Amino acid sequence: MSSSYGTIELGGVTYLEKFWVYTSIFTVAASGYLQPRVTLDGDGGFLLKYLEVQYSQSGGLPNYFRIRLGNSDGSQWYSGAGIVAGGGANDRVHSALLLGNGQFPFPVIPYILYLPNGSINMDVQDISGNSNTIEMAFVGSKLYNQGNG
Repeated sequence: MSSSYGTIELGGVTYLEKFWVYTSIFTVAASGYLQPRVTLDGDGGFLLKYLEVQYSQSGGLPNYFRIRLGNSDGSQWYSGAGIVAGGGANDRVHSALLLGNGQFPFPVIPYILYLPNGSINMDVQDISGNSNTIEMAFVGSKLYNQGNG
């Protein structure tokens, strides 16, 4: 899905922006852990601006989870609960803090840039004690270099 809506300059390079959404649906077992990823299509970079999520509920209560977002190289993580001794698994953020209430797109400040052949890595842990089916939407702009860099 795309429609042009302007240009943006990043690092002295001008890019044509087109609205774009990547989606992912995955299930995390009760008290489980998962590392899903969304592989980008290689047709321009992606500037992540908003996050949306829908997840299953039981007894009218959301099945909360903890999550962090990363980039293709596996060493860069963009969300975390602060500096944790040893880093890694304890550096995930509660779903409501990262994604808001899930009803509207939750802004990512600052935006996150993913390279054309990269991937959006996730690190997800169920904390509800129930199985979670999670539908995520990564909303932003596809970036096309306008030949000046």
